[in-house]
Amino acid sequence: MLKLHAKGLIAIMFIVAIVTLSGCTDTVEQEEVKIGTLLSITGDLAPYGGPMENAAKLAIEEVNANGGLLGKRVTLISEDSQTSEIAAVDAANKLVKVNKVPAIIGAAGSSISLSFIDITTSNNVVQISSSNTAPDFTTYKDNDFYFRTCPSDALQGRAMALLAIEENYTTASTLVLNNAYGVGFETVFVEEFENMGGEILDRVKYDPQATMFNSEVEKAAQGNPDVIILISYPETGSLILKAAYEKGIMDKTDWLLSEGLKDETFAEMVGKDVDGNYIITHVLQYHTRIHSFHP
Repeated sequence: MLKLHAKGLIAIMFIVAIVTLSGCTDTVEQEEVKIGTLLSITGDLAPYGGPMENAAKLAIEEVNANGGLLGKRVTLISEDSQTSEIAAVDAANKLVKVNKVPAIIGAAGSSISLSFIDITTSNNVVQISSSNTAPDFTTYKDNDFYFRTCPSDALQGRAMALLAIEENYTTASTLVLNNAYGVGFETVFVEEFENMGGEILDRVKYDPQATMFNSEVEKAAQGNPDVIILISYPETGSLILKAAYEKGIMDKTDWLLSEGLKDETFAEMVGKDVDGNYIITHVLQYHTRIHSFHP
């Protein structure tokens, strides 16, 4: 059974509506309309990109089964961003300049979309993402060719700060992806948390391409904050939590996790302790609360 992402369905249907209303198919003489996807099939965001891709395929199948788009069959051209800005730019150029698609679904990550948004908007290609939450997009000069179907982290960052205050945390450190998603989320959280009376002890950023995070975890834990705010993706986030467990930091400090870490396989990714128990379960037994927050 295919794993689907509901937001991916919304995105592809929105794309179909926009392409129809914009008349992008009027100049297409072929018996098909091409729509591209540029999602994270591999890399740190693969747990989300795969289901988004499946959702897009299902939506296109439904559209074609009901007469297609303005009587033309819709063809999906899929590219893998690899959760990499470099790979995403190459793929976007191919979709826009070679395949000449009028619309692209993606990317799964904010920094990935920002890496190629100028390619789509300057060529009048519609781009829509179901998961770009960075505040940057709200005021980005996109010539009305970029859309997203999820809220900005201006909302989630404030909500995370409210949650931290409700949990009676007075000090916090942040450990975040050094990209548009992580930094944008962190900026909002820090401002709101401090406005509510909280104190930020440290702000640690990590390289999305890194594979070891011992030094970052140790730095975030310095000063013994009440809570560490982890803004991350599943692959790197699981390695960070595993490192924190191995260094005993989870026994001392609570963690709040962003929505970017909510995946059904996340416990498996973080791994098990020497007794064969999931590390997250072990943490709960020692009264360290790990929250995955959703607005």
